[in-house]
Amino acid sequence: MKNKLPLLFSFPLFFALSGTFTGQIRVLKYESDYKMGESSAVTLYEKDNLYTFNYNDINSYSMNVYRDFAFKNINGDLDLLYNMIIEGFKRFPKQDTMLELPNDIIFLHFDNSSGRTLFQFIHFINKDEKHIGKSPFLSLRDVSKIFNRSMPKLIVKPETVRNNEQ
Repeated sequence: MKNKLPLLFSFPLFFALSGTFTGQIRVLKYESDYKMGESSAVTLYEKDNLYTFNYNDINSYSMNVYRDFAFKNINGDLDLLYNMIIEGFKRFPKQDTMLELPNDIIFLHFDNSSGRTLFQFIHFINKDEKHIGKSPFLSLRDVSKIFNRSMPKLIVKPETVRNNEQ
């Protein structure tokens, strides 16, 4: 009984102290970004009509550097970007397409590896040509996952594919 007596006094003391701590802590409402889609190294988030692409920068010396660029979806800009990328898989452009965003410059870069077309974001961070980030190369399936779209069927003409050896 003597061992249980301190235990009996500790319960009321605990509840009295816990009441003072909860008075100092307030629960705030936090709205996180909505993850629209992702591939292994690129994720697309949306919050309040702002779309953010977060990617693992393969141009960095460190392996775990993540960078992002964002824009508001004014006049269907997100659909426009998606359609430009899909067109690149179909036509395989000879030059990169440069896009100016509010804070960054993005290049849509396509490459051919073993007869397979791949896509990459090249990112001039804060519009500075000295600070360049690069996403990993992405397949058409990866792009579809990032934009959370069904996989488009592509009809590619052989003469539109650029050869790496040229």
